[in-house]
Amino acid sequence: MSREVGDKLEQDVSNRLGVNKTTNSGAKFGNADLANTKVVIECKVKSIPRLKPEWKEIERIIKQATDTGREWVYIQENLAGRFAIVDFNFFEEMFNKYYER
Repeated sequence: MSREVGDKLEQDVSNRLGVNKTTNSGAKFGNADLANTKVVIECKVKSIPRLKPEWKEIERIIKQATDTGREWVYIQENLAGRFAIVDFNFFEEMFNKYYER
């Protein structure tokens, strides 16, 4: 997948979630594509017909989040759609907040 397609995904997620894009995210330091004080987000575009997360990428984003005391999100867009993978505890927190439980 071209860098341009990946940049479009990053920009769309950044705009929709209000999270800043990281300059030269993967190119220099291996940092997440998007980040703020609470979360780091890795965005990937794959030209495949199903969700197929790359464990190496997820491990890297988990390490960065753990090292900096933030939550992590891995977003993959593919031919089937756009998907987010998150830690279950973070998902539970968001779910309960959304449903005010």
